[in-house]
Amino acid sequence: MSKFIDRLKQVSQPPPPPMGFGAAKSAAERPKIQLIASLGSNAANLGDSLAVVDAVVFSSVKKNSFEKTWGVWLKKGDATEVEQAGKSQADFVILPADSTVLSLDVKIGTVLQLENDITDIMLRAANELQVDAFLIDHVKNEALTWQKLMALYRFGGLLNKPVLVVVGESVTRTEIQQIWETGISGLVVKVADEAGLTALNVIREAIDSLPFPSKKKKDKMSPVLPQVSASTREREEEPDEDNDGDDE
Repeated sequence: MSKFIDRLKQVSQPPPPPMGFGAAKSAAERPKIQLIASLGSNAANLGDSLAVVDAVVFSSVKKNSFEKTWGVWLKKGDATEVEQAGKSQADFVILPADSTVLSLDVKIGTVLQLENDITDIMLRAANELQVDAFLIDHVKNEALTWQKLMALYRFGGLLNKPVLVVVGESVTRTEIQQIWETGISGLVVKVADEAGLTALNVIREAIDSLPFPSKKKKDKMSPVLPQVSASTREREEEPDEDNDGDDE
C-alpha cells in the first residue's frame, strides 16, 4: 500500500486517542499538512536537495533511486503509464481528470486531479471512485482570496478522501494555516530552480510552527432534514371534535 496515501489519511482523519490508561500519541507523532514538491523536466536534478519535503512528484516515469517517497504526475494516466510507474517503484501517481478508468486491482496509490468547476453532485459522486485521494490546482501563485477559501472548504467538506491543493512558492504562513483548516491534507509546490528550493525551506518552517487545526476531524457537509417529533404526529392524528359532532 502507498506510504504517501497512508500519511495523508492520518492528516485528514487522525486516529482517535487510545482507550483506558494508554498514553495518547504525542503531537510530534501526529503528521501535519504534507509538503509535496512537484518537479518538472527542468528540475529533475534537484531531487537530492529536497530533504524538507514529505514527498516528491516527477513529471515522467523513470527508474529512480530517490530516498524520499515519490510519485509521478502522469500525462495520460492510462494503464500502461500506471504499470510503468509501478515497475519504477513509484509510491503513487497523479491521474489527469480526463484519464481512462483503471482496473480495480491497481497496487499503486492513485490521486485524481479534479476540475475546479466540478459541481457538488459530481463531487459527491467522486467519493465512490476507486481512487485514494484528490488534487485540485486551485490557488497557484495568486493570493488566497475569500472566494478561493470558500471553494477549498467546499472541496474539503464534500470529499471524504484526502485532498491536495497546488499552491505557489509565495504562499504565506497565514494562508497555509487557513488552507489546512479547510480539511486539505497536502500542499503541492511546483519547483523549477534553486529559488524554488529556498521557498520550500520557508514553507517547511511555516508548517512546523503551525498549531493543529481546531477541529480534530474534518466535518463533512451533509443535508439537514426537518424532523417531526412524536408529539407533533399525535396532534396531527387527533380527530377534530367539531367535525365529529357535525357528522352526527
